[in-house]
Amino acid sequence: MALSSILLVPLVLAYPLSIFLVPAPMAIKWIRTHGKAPMPDAMQASLVEDSRLWYFAQLLIVATILFLWAIFKPSLLDQLLSAMTNPFRHSVEGIAAAAILILSRMAYIMQPNFRTSRLQEHSFAKGPLTIWLLTFVLAGVIEEVWRACCILSVQAGGLGNIISVGGTSLSFVLAHMSGIPGRTVGIWEELLWELLFGIALGTIFIQLNSLIAPYIAGLIFNIFNLCLIRWVGRRWTGGPDDKS
Repeated sequence: MALSSILLVPLVLAYPLSIFLVPAPMAIKWIRTHGKAPMPDAMQASLVEDSRLWYFAQLLIVATILFLWAIFKPSLLDQLLSAMTNPFRHSVEGIAAAAILILSRMAYIMQPNFRTSRLQEHSFAKGPLTIWLLTFVLAGVIEEVWRACCILSVQAGGLGNIISVGGTSLSFVLAHMSGIPGRTVGIWEELLWELLFGIALGTIFIQLNSLIAPYIAGLIFNIFNLCLIRWVGRRWTGGPDDKS
């Protein structure tokens, strides 16, 4: 029991640390040869594109950690499998949750204090759509399994829903901040939204005991958010009536 409790910390941090500690090979090579010297713009642009694909290697590391954790905690695998039953019902629930998230996002960015112009800096504003869609599909699977493993393991350690959801949500934000490029732009409005998004997905998992519902909700919402950010970016650069 003591060992399980100690290992909960690296489990919860497995996602952000796999991204932060395993940067793209080009970044490692530059740091080794040039230290903290600034990278030329052309090379930095190339690094960003290479890192989009490298993200899948980082996800593989997270998946490996989750696999080893499931071996260490065999009962966890049964819980994960039970959370994949009733796929149709939970898919419908996921769609409904996505609709709520979309409406909440629209209301969120319409706040007077939300700096819409900063959305142009969001990583969703750039990069091939096919890579982003593949990221949403594959990363969503890893993220929801990681979230479920963390929540179930923390609860098994005697801690409640608030700590399990709060801890995984903070780690979720750190993971999306990490990497080149990070999936979350570093302004407080987006960091707060990402935290709320993580809490929402964790709550959906706990309330429905389903991996399917939060996955569907996150997938649909991320596709919507990608389209929204790119639309706002075009509107901001092309019209005088854009809000700041």
